[in-house]
Amino acid sequence: MKKLVSISSLMMLTLFYSCATEEGEQKITVENRYSLEVPAFLSQTEDLHDDASLQYQNLFKEFYVLVIDEPKTELHTVLKEFDLEDSYSDDLNGYTKLILNGIYSSMDGPSQSDIVETNVNGLPARFATLSGVIEGILISYTYGIYESRTRYYQVIAWTLADKQSEYQSQMDAILQSLKEFGGGRKKSY
Repeated sequence: MKKLVSISSLMMLTLFYSCATEEGEQKITVENRYSLEVPAFLSQTEDLHDDASLQYQNLFKEFYVLVIDEPKTELHTVLKEFDLEDSYSDDLNGYTKLILNGIYSSMDGPSQSDIVETNVNGLPARFATLSGVIEGILISYTYGIYESRTRYYQVIAWTLADKQSEYQSQMDAILQSLKEFGGGRKKSY
């Protein structure tokens, strides 16, 4: 009987600890290039996107975050290689339009908010929310697209559409937390 009580106590303590650590944020630094603050209830993963430099999730809460960062020269290469120079400008606005059009076209029944132009920790940024059906599931994405002197960043947070209102403030905070290191900032005009 004592053994059963001890096991029950250990399980309760573990449950209490895991619930207690879900509050707050954790600051993640990637290759000394940038940092992002994500909710403490998220855990690192490696299976959300092949090109992501940061990937966090909570399967139980259906909450996911990833960052894709790439050299700005990649945009020029893609525009030229796929003959898209007449459709997309070689700047933050063109990159934003290209990225959002790509995700929008991959959804069934998509909807998109207006694109909000802002500045986050010295980086020009564009924010938008997209919702639609992917593989039979209604998803809501909150996108942040940023430009530094040498790189573009995509910060993507998503959840089930019916949980969007529950997590929207945390998604917004994630998008506002991106910080690049090493003087890569681009001047805002």
